[in-house]
Amino acid sequence: MMVQIKFDARFKAPMQKGEKVATIRTEKKGNNGDTFEAFGKTYKFTNVFECHLKTIEAFLYPRCGFKKADDFVKFWTEIYGKYSPDEKGFMHYFEAVK
Repeated sequence: MMVQIKFDARFKAPMQKGEKVATIRTEKKGNNGDTFEAFGKTYKFTNVFECHLKTIEAFLYPRCGFKKADDFVKFWTEIYGKYSPDEKGFMHYFEAVK
């Protein structure tokens, strides 16, 4: 199923280069196998699961397109107004559809 999901313009190049392979959201945006379009390409979710933000901050932030954990925390705070490491979100791994 095709789903709708938006990405900040700063993630265009990392997604197209295959450096950003996941996104963390406050709600589940789709299931494994669902597709979405971003920056003129089609992507498919490969693994969707719930996890604590502290897990992203500690280990997974590079997969979400951030160079440093602090960059992830700053971006999350800009988007959602606050950051709590114990808050949960949904991690969505994806790959380009060829």
